[in-house]
This record gives sequence, structure tokens and C-alpha cells, in this order.
Amino acid sequence: MIGNEEVFPIGRVTRPHGTHGELEITFTDDAFERGDAAYLVFMLDGILVPFFMDEYCYKGQESVIVKFTDITSESKAKSYVGTQVFYPFKALDDEAEMTLSSYKALVGFRVVTAQGQTIGTIFAVDDSTANVLLYLHKHDDQSECVLPYHDDFLVAYDLKHRTLTLQLPEGLLHL
Repeated sequence: MIGNEEVFPIGRVTRPHGTHGELEITFTDDAFERGDAAYLVFMLDGILVPFFMDEYCYKGQESVIVKFTDITSESKAKSYVGTQVFYPFKALDDEAEMTLSSYKALVGFRVVTAQGQTIGTIFAVDDSTANVLLYLHKHDDQSECVLPYHDDFLVAYDLKHRTLTLQLPEGLLHL
């Protein structure tokens, strides 16, 4: 059985493609390019289930069309639309350059202060304007909060452990 600590979210199934069970997956993370997983993991009814890939091809910069071994019909493929897709940590290439591909790749990251206090986990990023906003589920009570992001706040990020360390202006968390 795959545990939550073994995977991290990288996107969602957006639609079926073709008549042989192919799925289009839109990514929020570039792990697919940085690793060598033979499978992706779907969250189905609260359980993480691996699906082995036969082949794939890119569709633009943020999407891929994947043919999975056990999904062989259009009707079966339709049943997975909207499913969250995860990537196994162990398949990441440690030698690959570890850089963020976009702000949206921060989804799923744990945000901590420079003092080591966990603030929460990013569940969405709005980078449609010059002011990037990080939407978090707070660590202490799972309430939602919004943090503005600026490169000046960045202390460090760790793609392998999915953490973002920020030095936030005093009082920002209490607004």
C-alpha cells in the first residue's frame, strides 16, 4: 500500500483522449520531467492507487497524454476525469537540476518560516497577475489563508522534501 508520505501531488486528470483509454493530465509540477517513474498514482476513494504507463506524449507545456496499462476504453477513461494525480518521491532524479518550473509547481509544498514554524500547505497558486498569491491550508486548524509571495521573502526551497521557507514581514500572518 502506498502511503501519503511516499508521493506528492503533480496535477489532475482533465479529460479522456481518444477511444483507447488515453488520459490527458494537466500538471502543476514539473516532476514528470525530472523523474523516471514507471507509474503515476491516483487518489481513488481516499486510497492511493498506482497506474503503470505504457506510453505518453506531451501536449503543450503543462499537459501530457498518457496511455495506462489497465485503462483500455474511453468509458473507463471518463471515470477518472477530475482525479488528483501524484508522483512517487523515490522516482525523482537526484542528479537532475532542482529548480522550480513555475509558481504553480509550489502546490503541495509545506510553507515554513525562517524560524522553523510550519504555516501550512499550499493548495493553489494565483500567478495571473504581477502579485503572486499562495493559498494555504493552515497547519494548526486547516483554515484557509492567502499569502502574497515575493522573491524577497524566499529563504530556501527544497523540491525533494517539498518545503518552501519564507521570511515574512512581521504581522503578515495576523492580517
